[in-house]
Amino acid sequence: MKSKGAGIQNHNDHDFVFDGGLHSNSRAAIVKEILIYLLYERQQIPLPFEHIKRELKVMRENEENDTDKSVRLCFSFAGLVKSY
Repeated sequence: MKSKGAGIQNHNDHDFVFDGGLHSNSRAAIVKEILIYLLYERQQIPLPFEHIKRELKVMRENEENDTDKSVRLCFSFAGLVKSY
């Protein structure tokens, strides 16, 4: 019996029927995606997982570019010092 002040419950039960078996890689991928979804949905991670991966990739590329520029600058400066 429901009480009047109980609020809204979001229980969604779904049954999935597969005609055949699933390969272990497929099961692993499904479980991984469900975990990622649950972590985001329950606010355990601040952004969707794919967005976080994309941001990290951009940050790493920027760090690599900055490091390359610093190394080139040092070698350029060293070349100037040697010419004097």
